Amino acid sequence: MPELQEFSEEFQDQIILLGIDIGQFTGLGPPRDASKLLDSMGITYPAGFTDDGDVVEQYRVLAMPTTVFINGQGRIFQKWTGALDRGTVTRLAKAMLAQDVD
Repeated sequence: MPELQEFSEEFQDQIILLGIDIGQFTGLGPPRDASKLLDSMGITYPAGFTDDGDVVEQYRVLAMPTTVFINGQGRIFQKWTGALDRGTVTRLAKAMLAQDVD
């Protein structure tokens, strides 16, 4: 998550990074646990939780973390299951931004 924080700060004028905790659906704990974790890590990008299990189904979240890149038209550009390193998230974001310009 610290790498996502750095990414969020670098691309804050171009991309919105939004964290959504689904721990209550995966047995990882209630939202208050996630909130404490984010605070302890100094995460400042917007983050929340959902109590709607349909979100997990609609985005086909099979594991945590799952990252969904949604372009400027509101369409899914890329979905990534598993951890993302800074280089990969930056590469995917730049590809999405370039496609939005075309």
